[in-house]
Order: sequence, then structure tokens, then C-alpha cells
Amino acid sequence: MDAWERLGGAIGRHMVYIMPCCLALGIAFPQVFSVLTPLVSPMFMVMAFQGALGNRFSNVRRTFRQPLPLILILGTAHVFMPILVFLVAGIFVGGDPEVMAGVLLEYCVPIASSSIMWVGMYEGDIALALSAILISAVICPFTLPVTMRLLLGTSVSVDVGSMMTQLLVVVALPTVVGTLVNERTDGWGKKVLGRRLAPLAKVLLLVIITTNSTNIAPFVRNLNPELVGIIVLMGIFCVGGFFLGFALPTVTGQPDDRFASMTFTTAMKNISAGAVIATAYLPARSLFPVMAGTFFQQFMAALFGRLMARRFASS
Repeated sequence: MDAWERLGGAIGRHMVYIMPCCLALGIAFPQVFSVLTPLVSPMFMVMAFQGALGNRFSNVRRTFRQPLPLILILGTAHVFMPILVFLVAGIFVGGDPEVMAGVLLEYCVPIASSSIMWVGMYEGDIALALSAILISAVICPFTLPVTMRLLLGTSVSVDVGSMMTQLLVVVALPTVVGTLVNERTDGWGKKVLGRRLAPLAKVLLLVIITTNSTNIAPFVRNLNPELVGIIVLMGIFCVGGFFLGFALPTVTGQPDDRFASMTFTTAMKNISAGAVIATAYLPARSLFPVMAGTFFQQFMAALFGRLMARRFASS
């Protein structure tokens, strides 16, 4: 078990370097990894379940006593950022509704479960971060399809009912079940089961990234200025999300622990969930901007973590 946990720790520490390698593998050998596509949703459900094992419903109740940070996180992640991204992206890729759908989807998905790793690393408010992740996962099956339909209209066909059902089953249900397991077992879920499943969740994340990247192999192999522009645009949005996450606790005068929680949960998106939904319900071109986010998110989390550490040290 020690070796298994060390493997998980090593993957977590080197995620910034491992993710691009997974992308490259999927793009280079699509015929090898595409056979795993039917397993992506079940693998993601395991990840969502494991990520929720550290949570309790009492965290949400405690966070509601001082709700401003939670409201800011959820309002920014599910309302402000999707609208801002839609308006800005419309200037550059508005003429391509399929790409526009992928860009928007990237900023409608739930908060990334992996953000809790960064929150813990910088001694953030774990209860706040877990509450935001749980609520985001629960409301996303309703907010994501509705936001896509309202902003995109009929320019891209979105099956709202099917998408909502998929999100409920793949994201919300395992998140709630994981939280219930931890709640009912008085913390055994987090201390024992969650710890044992953590390396598996990290391995599954790498497999999902590799498998989903096979769908963008034709685009990457025929890279052109338009696609490079999409990559740059997604990088700008990622950086902007972290700056916004950095600014919110600064403007509202939050303490250091909430500062870390608000920064990472506001900025980090569940790209794997976005890839699952894009693959199932959107045209192939829509997946490219979603997967482009994997080039930037973990790297930016590491960079802003260092900036945060400097801020804490000087305060």
C-alpha cells in the first residue's frame, strides 16, 4: 500500500509535466487509446466519488454561516465567467459556432476536484473549497445545459435533457454518494477509503486525458493558425480566471486560508467532465478548445500558488 500511495503522490507532484505527455500519447497513438472511450464515463464516476470522500454535508452548513466567499465562488464560476467568456470569445471565434460551443462549455463545467489538492497545499479553507466543489457538482446538471442553450441559442444543437441526465449520473450522483459515505462512516471514507482510492483516481485522470485527446488528433496533426489561435485564447482565459480568483479575496478582504480556497476553486475547471460532455453531445471541433485547457490549468495553479506563498510571506 505504501508503494501505491507513493505512486499517487508522485503523479500529483509532477502533474504539470505528466499531463502534456498524456496528451501527446493520445494524439500520437489514437488507434491504441480510442478503444478506451466507452470506459471514460465510468472512470470519471470513480474519480468524482473519490474526490467527494473528503467532504461532509456539515462543511456546507458551516460555510453557510459566512456565505459571501461561497456565493462569490459559485457566482463567478457559473454565471460571471461563462458570460464573460462568451462575450470575449464571440469577438474572435463567434463565426464558428462549434468552436464557440467548446469554449463556452469549458467555463460551464463544475469546479475541478483537483483544486482541493492545491487548496490543501497552501493551507486554504478546506471546508469552503469542499462546499464549493460539492454544490458546483450538484447544480451543474441544471446550470450547464441551460447556460449553453441561452447563450448559444440554436447555432449548435444541444440536447438539454440528455446532457442534464448525463451530468446527473456522471458528476452529481457519485459526488453526493461519496459525501454520504464519508458522512455515514464518521470519516472512514476520507481516512481509509479515500486514501486508498486516491492513487487510482490520479491514474484514471491520466487515462481519461489520454483517451479524450485521441479525438483531437486529426486537428493537432493538421495544426493551422486558427487552431493555434484557439489554444492561445484558451490560455488567456485560463490566466484571466486565476487573476480573477486572486482578485476576489483581495477586494473583499478575505483571510489567507479563504484566499487560497477562493483563488483555486474560482479558476480551476473540471476539464475531464467537459471532455466527457463534449465527446457525447457536441461536434468533434468543440472538443479541441476543451482539451486545450489541459495545457494551462495545472501549470497556472502552480504559478499562482507560488505568487500566493510570496503574498502570505510578506503579509
